Amino acid sequence: MIFDESAWNSEMGTTNFLFAEELEVCSVAPIQNVAADPDPKAFHVSRNRKILLKQSQRSDLAMLFIAAMYFFFSIAHLAYANSGGTDLTEVCPVLLSQADAFSRECLSNASTYEHYFDGSPETHYEYIGPSVPGSHFGLGCTLNSKHEIAFLGIYYTIDGDNFKLPKNAMPGYVDFDGNIGVLLNGKPINFLVVRPFETKTIPLPYYASGIKNCEKQISPDGKIDDIQGGGFYVQESVRNGALSIRGCYTKTVCADEEQYVQIVGGQDHVIVRTSLAFDYYIEDGGGLLYNIATIKKYCPAFKAPIRPNSPLPYPAVSFLREVCLIENNR
Repeated sequence: MIFDESAWNSEMGTTNFLFAEELEVCSVAPIQNVAADPDPKAFHVSRNRKILLKQSQRSDLAMLFIAAMYFFFSIAHLAYANSGGTDLTEVCPVLLSQADAFSRECLSNASTYEHYFDGSPETHYEYIGPSVPGSHFGLGCTLNSKHEIAFLGIYYTIDGDNFKLPKNAMPGYVDFDGNIGVLLNGKPINFLVVRPFETKTIPLPYYASGIKNCEKQISPDGKIDDIQGGGFYVQESVRNGALSIRGCYTKTVCADEEQYVQIVGGQDHVIVRTSLAFDYYIEDGGGLLYNIATIKKYCPAFKAPIRPNSPLPYPAVSFLREVCLIENNR
């Protein structure tokens, strides 16, 4: 199908203001300069979220006990990781070994997606492939209008079973970064790019200058690398018993601190991806944290399913709508 903005505005009816506000959803978050913290522990990138949340409720003695248990289970987790698992760091080598064969499959079987850009029709292609059972991460690819690989690598989706979707699910969008959206039974399903692959036969996407393949993502100073190469930092804390996170573009340029709710997961894993506005954080284990204020602002408008054959908006709104369907049905 061909994506037409006017058709989507008509579909959304009284909520078409969200199309205009998509720029707000995906824009750079309000920033402020903060003093550089000489303590590298200020940027929390280890699996300490549950301890952090309990810290405001327990005594120091109890915290020592929890810390000891946390150390024990961390060692157990590492042992499990070495034997294979479902985290991003664990599935990456498996998926990378399948990438070249998958690229040939993608070139042969990708679904067509047509849309208008600046008034002119464009054709792109998308294909979602296999994942490791139980994981939120799997293979996917997009092709450009010349039927060449634009992005091939690891995608994230809220429900790992989405990688088993029928190949004839209606394409909803393919954006220039390689993110993919499909529509199934009135519900948007999103696949967000997490890690590009590069081999002798697979090129990097045009915008990639950061992490690729299965490179280590977190620097000793706490910087979390991303595809674009800029990277980001996070500071986690507890405010009134709720998890608060401040996303930082550098160690001294940060967005406002916001509160987040765990949409899926909750395994205390490290953060591996965020949005430009820090609306959400994706964890290595597949968990998803989403900004509470954003949910409260937009989710009341996203209760009804999308009508069949209606186009999807691009990722910022489509992913939010998928999150809202979960939150509105809790």
